[in-house]
Amino acid sequence: MTINGSSSTAGKGEVNIAVTSDNRPFVLYPNTSISTLRTNPVTSDKIYIYIESEYYDAWANYAESMVYTNAEKDDVNKTAIIELDVIPPMGTTTLTNQIKIGAVNSSNTLPIYDFFMSLKAAGSQDLNPSNYEIKAISGTKTLIYSLSKSGGNDQLEIEVTYKDTSLDSNYVEYWEGEDVFQVNEGESTVDFLNDSFVMKYDPPNNNGADPDFSWDTPGDTTELPDVVIEDDGNTSFSLNDLTQHYLKLMTKDGPVVFNINSHGNSDPVDYDTSSVTIDYDVKAGGITYLHVTQNELNIDIIE
Repeated sequence: MTINGSSSTAGKGEVNIAVTSDNRPFVLYPNTSISTLRTNPVTSDKIYIYIESEYYDAWANYAESMVYTNAEKDDVNKTAIIELDVIPPMGTTTLTNQIKIGAVNSSNTLPIYDFFMSLKAAGSQDLNPSNYEIKAISGTKTLIYSLSKSGGNDQLEIEVTYKDTSLDSNYVEYWEGEDVFQVNEGESTVDFLNDSFVMKYDPPNNNGADPDFSWDTPGDTTELPDVVIEDDGNTSFSLNDLTQHYLKLMTKDGPVVFNINSHGNSDPVDYDTSSVTIDYDVKAGGITYLHVTQNELNIDIIE
């Protein structure tokens, strides 16, 4: 906001001040005439708001009081710097080799509402990948879903791998599906929130590896539930349990991107006819659309 006016007066008595505006704010965002990048929905991962003001510390304190909103103070320039996460579009979209998921609300026990892929085979070939990998990396954390054919060309099996190198390179949580996804006429729906799809825990063989390092009270490297997974072959968790748990860990620092790779001779998926559906409870402070205007006020002393 710009305030115009330089009138002055002296002496004692009442002074009338007029504040006027033409009420025509100039739109700074979205505005493609300024830049073709200034469009909605916002495509960057984060938005930084800089507020330069004599009251910058109050602005920063207010932002810090909001759940999951980060703020810093630049005392030299009297500026509050506020950080907001951007929410990637949700719903059903055509599948590409990247899937973006925003920061989820970790205070919600089950923040992921939908996460499944509807896969269709490319051309006349079957949907029979040897190692179809859906992999996301967030700092030191890595989450991998691996799909491969099982029992011929009419079934897909899944494995889930999670690791965090900030703890130790040997710290790996590895799960194998006890069930399979059926393939019918070259089509299959892989639901990462299938609550009846049983997963078997297969602890690492490396000495010193903690078999359940991520299951604890919430912290930088841990998330609920606080459980101990001791036995080789534990089957008390579903694919839904794993997805809810690991996505809360992966998005602690913001959105993540799953990259899809097929390590076989060719990619068996027809991306033009396949789709992915995502819906989740967003971490507070996130935005999808941005609207910024420049406003001017005129202030005068009325004689």
